[in-house]
This record gives sequence, C-alpha cells and structure tokens, in this order.
Amino acid sequence: MVKSLLDSHTELASELLGMVRARDTGDPTHRFQIAGVMVFLAGVDKALSLVLHLLYLAGCVDWGWLTGSRKTELLPGEVECGRGLMAKLFKIKSLGLDLTGLDWLVELRNLYVHDCSIYAGYKVSPEWGERPRLRLRASGPEVSTSQPPLAAIDAAVIQTYADDLARRLGSLLDRHGWSAAWRALQERLSQLPEDPEPELSRVASGTPEVIHECVTALNQRYVGDGLRKLL
Repeated sequence: MVKSLLDSHTELASELLGMVRARDTGDPTHRFQIAGVMVFLAGVDKALSLVLHLLYLAGCVDWGWLTGSRKTELLPGEVECGRGLMAKLFKIKSLGLDLTGLDWLVELRNLYVHDCSIYAGYKVSPEWGERPRLRLRASGPEVSTSQPPLAAIDAAVIQTYADDLARRLGSLLDRHGWSAAWRALQERLSQLPEDPEPELSRVASGTPEVIHECVTALNQRYVGDGLRKLL
C-alpha cells in the first residue's frame, strides 16, 4: 500500500526532474527541479500519513496525537492524520525509524515555500572614492524571498529515495504487526449488522442529507470515533 501510494508522486517528480536541461540559473528549466522535489515530498507526506494510520490501528499511535489540532472534526469511521510533515518524521523516528536523510529535501522545500520577509533599518554599505569607507544608513523597506534553488538531485536519485523509503516503512509496519490489526478490523466489520432498520428504510426513500445522517449515526453506534469500538 505504501509503495503504490508513493509511486504516482515519484513518477511525476521524476518526469519534472527529467525536464531539467542544466543545473544553471541561466537555464529556465532549472525551476522544474524544485517542482519535482515538492511533488515527491507531497508523496512522502501522504505515505507517512498512511503508515501512521496503520500504526494507529495496531495500537502504536495515540488518537489524540494523530488528529492533532484539526480545524474540522472527523466523522465516525474516519481516520486521518492532522500533523505536518516534520511532526510525522519525528513521530516515525520515535517509533524506531530514522528518516533524517530526507531533512535536506524538506529544508529545501520549506525555504522555497515559506521564505519571505520585509526588512527596514540600518545597513552597512561601502562608499567608494579616494578614501573608501563604510557607512551606516537606514533604508527600506525591502522584500526578500527565495528563488528556485539548485541541488544535486535528479530522477535517479528521487527513485532511489522512494524505493528505500517504501522498503524501510514497510519493515517498520511489519515489526509493529499492522497486518494482524488490519485483518482483525476486517473481521469485526464483517460481524456488524447488515441492512439495519429503520436506517435502511430511511436511506431507501431519503435525501442525501438523510442518507448522510443515517450512515453517520450507524457509524457512531457501531464504529465510533477513530474506529474505537472496533479496535
């Protein structure tokens, strides 16, 4: 599951990186490099979410940590991770897998995505003439932001990262017994009532709002928030 989720992002990232003709700011195609890195890290982010979901089912991750400070409440039956990429990496590390080899890619992405500032104040500047000297003068305001960065990364490197990540995450899941937890969940779901009434009758003749209300109520009764009644 982890590999298949990561593959589509890796493929697109590789295509973008393959469009880079030169790692040179004079060549406009160098901008595809950061685009490829961002797409790949989006896949990493989703893959880590899936791993943390499975580890939650296996009893290794707390529900309160997993959901974080979500702005919208999850419906009964839903499991989603509300944490950011760095928080996921730290959590995975606490569970026994150190992925700090990805840190430099994350920092590269974060610099490009978040780096923007305004400066107003004193600056040191040289004054040229017969007797050059330094001057301290107030100036600004000035806007500063990062341009697309350059890095020693290409499609082959991204594929290597993806293969290694999928393998190591799979090993982590196996060590924590995710498959047994998955099968146990399937078994408990199969034992829940089929076509319960009066919900079935209401669904058959109801509006989308009524259908949603019925499904939510059934999940609240039999499944619970975070699948708690089945774990």
